[in-house]
Amino acid sequence: MLQQNRSLGEQAIDKVAEIAIASKLDESETLSVTVNTDPLQLAQGEVQAVAVEGKGLVMQQDLRVEELQIHVKDIAVNPLTAMFGKIELKRACLRWRPRSFNRKRYQPRF
Repeated sequence: MLQQNRSLGEQAIDKVAEIAIASKLDESETLSVTVNTDPLQLAQGEVQAVAVEGKGLVMQQDLRVEELQIHVKDIAVNPLTAMFGKIELKRACLRWRPRSFNRKRYQPRF
């Protein structure tokens, strides 16, 4: 994801979100998070959009996702718990497109 043309504050929000997601993974080759919001909205728990992209994500020691791209719009979170790294979605709009899925990308490693 492109980080250019983003303010220092926006980059800091992105990094906090990235660290929060990375803490739930056992490992990752790459992970990038972009949060689109303004500080006033964020303080009220409103986020316009979040994009998460990663490669080589390992969860629960044996579930590996080769490539992941998620784009979520219109998100509401509990700002009090979010300050402590616990993200609780109150509302999120996630649009699924069947052509976005490639079943052959999952490759279990034994």
